[in-house]
Amino acid sequence: MSLQSLPGLANIIITSQSISLQSLPGNGNLIITSLRMSLQSLPGPGYIIITSLSMSLQSLPGPDNIIITSQSMSLQSLSGSGYIIITSLSMSLQSLPVTDKIIVTSLSMFLQSLPVPDNIIITSLTMSLQSLPGPGYIIITSLTMSLQSLPGPCNIIIRSISMSLQSLPDPANIIITSQSISLQSLPGPSNIIITSLRRSLQS
Repeated sequence: MSLQSLPGLANIIITSQSISLQSLPGNGNLIITSLRMSLQSLPGPGYIIITSLSMSLQSLPGPDNIIITSQSMSLQSLSGSGYIIITSLSMSLQSLPVTDKIIVTSLSMFLQSLPVPDNIIITSLTMSLQSLPGPGYIIITSLTMSLQSLPGPCNIIIRSISMSLQSLPDPANIIITSQSISLQSLPGPSNIIITSLRRSLQS
């Protein structure tokens, strides 16, 4: 199935198919279950709920609420303010240049290049965080993680992980519980609270 050019309010409920959604410029509520799916160019505010699929999200420039459960996923270029809730999948997040709230649970995840304020809540995953130049709130629970190059003020809460923190040049609040961690090069004022883990602090 292919859906294209729905410029007005669109409520889309799809179950058990292969689908490609493109160019939904208006308010769209998308509920999709059990399919392979590609979402591209949703410039308006859209609510997206997807369950049990392989999915690629690209170029959502407007405010979007995305809820995805149980599959592999790639998110790229969300330039507007977006709320992303993802559960139980393998995921790659790249190039989120604006304010985005990301909640991810039970997955392997890689975050790169979040240049603006970001609130990140992640639970039960293997994760690598790199190049978050803006102020970001990071809450992570039960994962293996690597943090690199967070130049802006960041609040980081991490529990039960293996983690590496590198190059946090601005004020950062870091709370980490129950795992092994390596902290390196925190040149700015930082509040670090770590409980019950093996730790290495450098520079």
